[in-house]
Amino acid sequence: MELAIWSVFLLTSLITTLSPGPNTLLVMVHSARYGMQAGLLTIMANLTSQLIFMTLVIYGFGAVLAQTPVLYFAMKTIGALYLIYLGLKMLLNARSSSSVEVTADAVAAPPPFKRRFLEAFLVSSSNPKTVLFLAALLPQFLDPERMLAPQLAVMYLTNAIVILTIHLSYGYAARAFRGRIVSAKIKERIAQVTGLTFISLGAGLMASRNPS
Repeated sequence: MELAIWSVFLLTSLITTLSPGPNTLLVMVHSARYGMQAGLLTIMANLTSQLIFMTLVIYGFGAVLAQTPVLYFAMKTIGALYLIYLGLKMLLNARSSSSVEVTADAVAAPPPFKRRFLEAFLVSSSNPKTVLFLAALLPQFLDPERMLAPQLAVMYLTNAIVILTIHLSYGYAARAFRGRIVSAKIKERIAQVTGLTFISLGAGLMASRNPS
């Protein structure tokens, strides 16, 4: 990949990653609640999903999805319902979790490794618009006269470094902010806002139009 093309791809990746979405939100929640190791695990699950999606898009799945409304609708519905489920779960747990007395720097016992990884992976994979976005973006940077695998490697590693850097920054910020929260009422409000955000993201995904 030429330097000029790579620079544009890097800039595009930075802009899209800086905009908070479900992945960023979950990294912040896990970092604040369970510590930075949990936040890093969430990022790794996201990067695993990104690798699968980017590979599928570059080798043609994105075009298939865009041309198959039924498949798109099924993916969209499953993804939207899962985001709404997570939001409702956070809302239901907001009051009980905020009533537990902990010190400002305490870290809650995290759920099992597999459960946290799967949750983060499903959140990252739950939005088919990610595939459609990548399907529209990645071909602009591909050279069809060259092998696809090296180009995929360059774009994935670039995107992975951007995601790792930005999401870790968000996670550290969330963890530092949590350390200053001592009011159970404030904790409850933050959990409620987070839950409502996930529900809104799911509802917005459900209401979005199918690709033409």
